[in-house]
Amino acid sequence: MNEASCPTLLPKTRLRYNRQRDACVLLWPERGLVLNRSAGDILKLCGGHHTLSSIVNALSAQYPHTKRDLIREDVHRLIRDLHSRGLLTLE
Repeated sequence: MNEASCPTLLPKTRLRYNRQRDACVLLWPERGLVLNRSAGDILKLCGGHHTLSSIVNALSAQYPHTKRDLIREDVHRLIRDLHSRGLLTLE
């Protein structure tokens, strides 16, 4: 995984908004994960068109009061975790 990697959710996964929970939910066969707002914002950008670097840049612009290094750490941690679970690829 490097800054040029393009994370993409696998076809078996679905990112959905749950109105009752007012949160995004990541769904895959017989499982689901309720996401906090920042995780939902990260995964909305994981369509294979954005590099890790561009995801960090977009979120830094969206959350200007949060340090870029903290955003970068959060993005990398989430992507690494979901990749290890087999829910996304890194191209």
